Amino acid sequence: MDSFCGHMAWNYSDKTVDLFLNALMGDANSFMGIIPDADAIGMHGSLECGDAIKFYLKIEQGSNPSLDRIYQARYQTFGCTSAIAASEALCAILEDSRPTPLAALGITTEDIVRYLGGMPEQKIHCSVMGAEVLKNAIIDWANRRKVSLKEIVLHDKNSENAGQLCNCLRTSKDQLLSVIVAEGLTTVEEIKKWQLAGSGCGKCLPEIETILKSDLSKIWRPVTELTNDQKMIIYETMQELLPGIISKKNCQAELLAIKGNRVYCQFRPIEAKQFVDLERLKNTVEKFLQEKVGSSIVLIDVGP
Repeated sequence: MDSFCGHMAWNYSDKTVDLFLNALMGDANSFMGIIPDADAIGMHGSLECGDAIKFYLKIEQGSNPSLDRIYQARYQTFGCTSAIAASEALCAILEDSRPTPLAALGITTEDIVRYLGGMPEQKIHCSVMGAEVLKNAIIDWANRRKVSLKEIVLHDKNSENAGQLCNCLRTSKDQLLSVIVAEGLTTVEEIKKWQLAGSGCGKCLPEIETILKSDLSKIWRPVTELTNDQKMIIYETMQELLPGIISKKNCQAELLAIKGNRVYCQFRPIEAKQFVDLERLKNTVEKFLQEKVGSSIVLIDVGP
């Protein structure tokens, strides 16, 4: 892992590097993981775009939803060093402060960057993703607790930054996707009953249909533990593949860690200005590993 630190192309803070490495190495203090009985779940981004986060919250609940308190947070992140570190920072902020869900909407991109001790300007979008995924998780909490979505919008300082799917109910695509997956919604009528989208002017109905027809299982495959034999096959396979990748693709590649069925690697061009289709390369290696070990394998390129 020390060699990886030396290869980082961005000027990350020590805090960012520590949180990232702790997460990959499965440190006991890392927040990476899932909460099977989560009280709220949010998602933001997509694998197709390169970064995606799934967020889980445990919330202490009483008779008055406005007094509920967030006390545990976990995440899964498919993304770069910054995305993982920003997710770690957000979880730490939440568990340290134990805010009400509505108060948690006040956590901003600046709060996450400040916790990390700064972040390269080109990577600020990763902390924005953290603020957005938290908002989506709180939307899920609101629906489960029957709290008005209008109340969420009034308290949300970041609401104007999110692209809206439904202008009538001010619901974004990410918010809708979060609730669809968390609650197992399969029809437009179910979505209307949750007062998420589609019950106003109807302009968003075609896109809702498209979302419902998409294969959501591809975005978030379940985390499964591998046997030692399977891990050995991955190590041996990567040792065979990586020299060929470097010589034929003119690309540096490194296996960083195996966490569950997630295989973390780093791919980058040998020359900074040289174009290499890293996404295609990652998909090719992932498919090869799936053929060798099993279809549950997910390859994650953490980027430079």
